[in-house]
Amino acid sequence: MSTDPFFHYPDQPHEEDNAWVFLGGDCDAQWGELLRYCDQRDFRAGETLIERDAYDRSCFFLESGELEVLIPVSYSNKLHPITVLGEGAVFGEQSFLDAGVRSATIRAVEPGRLFELRRERFDELAKANPALALRILGDLGRILSLRLRQATSFFSQDLV
Repeated sequence: MSTDPFFHYPDQPHEEDNAWVFLGGDCDAQWGELLRYCDQRDFRAGETLIERDAYDRSCFFLESGELEVLIPVSYSNKLHPITVLGEGAVFGEQSFLDAGVRSATIRAVEPGRLFELRRERFDELAKANPALALRILGDLGRILSLRLRQATSFFSQDLV
């Protein structure tokens, strides 16, 4: 089963990809405010950034570099890449929102930089700027919904 079309993370969003954009539009001030609550982190190629089944409530924003998303295949526990994330990608939103364990492993393909928003820091941001917090939650929810729709479509194609 090919996983090539499983997820789509545009590097340069086209008009039809606007739904994937996090804090899109003219919002430099909002990004500036958000990043004040984030920890900046550089990573090396080969470094595992998220381990599947780990408990962590952080959400991440990829500034530079390339990451691969890995899931276990069948019962072997051997990790298989399902997609690659590039500059501008948002990831970790599922555990950030639902407090569950991580559903995939994220490993760096090349070095880069990301920003980590821990849930506790988001709660501080929400107290200071409720409108921005609402926009962040709305964007994360929309992106998560789009990923669920893609997964549903991908798996339903194999059933036909």
